[in-house]
Amino acid sequence: MCFGERKFYNLRTSVWNPLSRLPHKTRLLCRRNHPKRKTTRRGDRGIVRQSLVDATVTRSTIRAGVSVAIVPQTISRHLAEANLKSKRPFRALPLTPEHLQLRLQWFQARSMWNVTDWQNVVFRDESRFVWGIENTRVWVWRRSGERYNSPHSVLRHTARTAGVMVWGP
Repeated sequence: MCFGERKFYNLRTSVWNPLSRLPHKTRLLCRRNHPKRKTTRRGDRGIVRQSLVDATVTRSTIRAGVSVAIVPQTISRHLAEANLKSKRPFRALPLTPEHLQLRLQWFQARSMWNVTDWQNVVFRDESRFVWGIENTRVWVWRRSGERYNSPHSVLRHTARTAGVMVWGP
């Protein structure tokens, strides 16, 4: 029985009819006025697990793997409850061990520099605009603080490509 039903309050019809004509916001609410749950708790955990196993999985792929028909907002809600958000992946350079060693040596050589040493270095403002096909529309499901974890990073393309370099003031 619902809280908004006449039988629940044991009211006569003459008393109930004026109450049933009240505006929607002032009506008594029924416990079952929301749609029935389509996924089980186990299915919800499966949705979260699928995004943790493959961080680049899309909502439509998750939706296809669920046995019942659900809307994409349901998937987003379950992932948000697990503190997972859709973010752009970290684009890392594919560095070899030799590159890493050279970078470390460069930083160690300049670790004791003071302000006057750094004033002799010229920093420039430059931007590179690349022409070509590069899929940058990749998103990953991750929690805050997990940006640099390897499953949430994508290696950048480092080969020569056609483009324009622009220097600012």
